[in-house]
Amino acid sequence: MTTHSNFTGTWRADLAASKLRGPEPNEIVASIRHAEPELGVVMTIIAGDDTPARMAFDVRTTGDASMNTVLGSEWISRSRWVGRELLIESDVDHAGRKMHFRDYWSISDDGQRLTMEHRGDDLDGQITVLDRVESTDEMSWQRFYTGMRTDLTPTDRFYHGTRADLKPGDLIAPGYPANFGQLDRVTTYVYFAATLDAGVWGAELARGEGRSRIYIVEPTGPFTDDPNLTDKRFPGNPTKSYRSRAALQVLSECTEWQGHPPEMLQHMKEHIARLKELGVEPLDD
Repeated sequence: MTTHSNFTGTWRADLAASKLRGPEPNEIVASIRHAEPELGVVMTIIAGDDTPARMAFDVRTTGDASMNTVLGSEWISRSRWVGRELLIESDVDHAGRKMHFRDYWSISDDGQRLTMEHRGDDLDGQITVLDRVESTDEMSWQRFYTGMRTDLTPTDRFYHGTRADLKPGDLIAPGYPANFGQLDRVTTYVYFAATLDAGVWGAELARGEGRSRIYIVEPTGPFTDDPNLTDKRFPGNPTKSYRSRAALQVLSECTEWQGHPPEMLQHMKEHIARLKELGVEPLDD
């Protein structure tokens, strides 16, 4: 029986060992979370002029199709194991140009080197070689966290639910009308979570006329546990809910999520209404 690799970790490209098509970047860092059959990737590319670009996508290694919005383009991807390699095959429509990618991933026997090789596609011959780095690496957003959890890793994915129509690179900052409590007040924090379910609640309960949306985001400054969902209510922050006075940067839109049953959503709305009647206000000072 073939034992499949696990790609979880933070990886930095060895540019000297890689064969990249196009202008060479200053740096490539990939944060990967992998728990079969789910694979999630956040990749940061620092261009030659030090301009950063971030791309995030999710696939399943079962061969099922997954849709992601990456750098403003729609990607339809399928992933499956081919022997010891993982093949991620994607069809991309970018600015009217259709492209096809076949990216083969493999890990060295010692688990310290990740190779991503394009074969027989529009990037044929490109090879990106990445070395594993420690979670304490300076590129990690972990340096921003001041809360009580001890198990955050660079592979954690952060979600923000809203009705705003945003695109990758946009910033979500405090200073907008509140969704809860006194609705005429302006928020002084921006809220996000490391669980998709919390993102779903945020999207469903957000004010506004647009459709509910969930974005994968990245904190740009200090953040801590959300006191509305920690402290005496949920000690230790098991919901992985956070807040920050600094902006969140949008990496991509999360399109594969399912809303709560109507009766559960209605129950939550009634609960929030009761809290408002009792004068219970969110902690946002």
